[in-house]
Amino acid sequence: MGLFRLARFLPRRLLEPYWGLPGKSFGWENDPCTLREAGELIAAMDRRTWQALTMGDVDLPRRRIHAGLWFRLLRTLLDELNTLISLCGSHGESVRYVWEQCSHPLRAGQGQWRPYEVLATAVQLQMLEAVATAIHLIESKILNPGGEFAGLFVRESQTGFTNGLPTNEQKKEPVNHWQELARVIEEALIEARHKPETARSLFRLAAYGRHDPASLAELWTLFTK
Repeated sequence: MGLFRLARFLPRRLLEPYWGLPGKSFGWENDPCTLREAGELIAAMDRRTWQALTMGDVDLPRRRIHAGLWFRLLRTLLDELNTLISLCGSHGESVRYVWEQCSHPLRAGQGQWRPYEVLATAVQLQMLEAVATAIHLIESKILNPGGEFAGLFVRESQTGFTNGLPTNEQKKEPVNHWQELARVIEEALIEARHKPETARSLFRLAAYGRHDPASLAELWTLFTK
């Protein structure tokens, strides 16, 4: 716990491994121990993990997710980045690209697959840096991975209709869609009086779903008038 307190008072510093029993005797694995700064990508990922641990949820670009889903996403990325390229199929080049971008050897130099928990500390750190790099590449839309939850790292596209002006210049009052529909229909009727093709299109639209001859005849009389 003392190490975590130290990490909170010294932001963007990596936790250092030690041996021994806290409160009795211990020693640093890397002696003398020098504080190492964490990169921005690692720091960004750890801020989300800290939010998961303390708040129970994590804010991602698409939406807020449960802490359990966040840790599942991290586990999935760890496993995928540790998979042999020959088993990655069409995603092999993406895995290779992630390792190139974080400047570490492919799969942190491992010759065979082993669970993350049994890896050496230095290898685990490289794995975590690769995960942080992958998240950054996905959020930057440089990589477009598959998977059910990959879209959580990408902000949802805005699909609403606009009037062609920048958002801050658009009118704030709500649009009355029924009035707009009535206006469009009135304009179409005016055009149909002069263009037979428009009139035929409107008739087909109005006759859709009508099969009763009497109903169709009534509609025809209305259009004739």
